Amino acid sequence: MRYLLDTCVISDFIKGETGTQTRLKQRWDMAVLRESPWYQQILKEGIQEGRQEGEIQLVLRLLKRRFGVLDEGLQQQIQRLSVEKLETLAEELLDFSTLQDLETWLKQN
Repeated sequence: MRYLLDTCVISDFIKGETGTQTRLKQRWDMAVLRESPWYQQILKEGIQEGRQEGEIQLVLRLLKRRFGVLDEGLQQQIQRLSVEKLETLAEELLDFSTLQDLETWLKQN
């Protein structure tokens, strides 16, 4: 396991500067935490959620530009889609000519 510690904090610790033990322990604890599977899993989930939110916003913007404001029901259906489905929808909507095409696609997916 790699531990990345701030060299300034270590230098202060060696010099006997006050408060450096606390800062050194905090840096050490954070380095250990970042290496933990628990932290890595939460980070991965956060990245996935951010990606999904970005896809949702992109699809909604594209649909709004093409068809105007969507009703709340359609927006909610889109917000429940997985990232993979959102990516597919982003491509498919380029071929939609009516709002009915979107509704049909959502029913099928």
